[in-house]
Amino acid sequence: MSNLENLKTELLAAKATIEPQIEGLHDFARLNILPPTKEKVDAAIVDFERRLKLIGEAIVCLDNLTVDKYPEVAQRDVADAVYADLADQVKTVTAAFQKFSLNEEAVGATITPGTPRDQP
Repeated sequence: MSNLENLKTELLAAKATIEPQIEGLHDFARLNILPPTKEKVDAAIVDFERRLKLIGEAIVCLDNLTVDKYPEVAQRDVADAVYADLADQVKTVTAAFQKFSLNEEAVGATITPGTPRDQP
């Protein structure tokens, strides 16, 4: 099973868990509950429905990646002139890159305090 299939299976399980929870929250909201309780239930409904929407969007994205043959990305066949142009760009960028070097930055330091003295 691919990583995408594993992720989709996980998300479908999460969706199956959260859908009845949302239904139960809506049932609570229809009851004669105290205003502070209603406030908490309404806030939970917003959070759970947002999560369900995100799960649905993620499933659509995973399906789209599967259709796109993820993780493969096709190699492009190009005409000789295009290949030569790309090769020339690699050559010039590589030449320019060789003129840079990494500036090693300090990653640690030791500080030794001096002897205290009175200030005038």
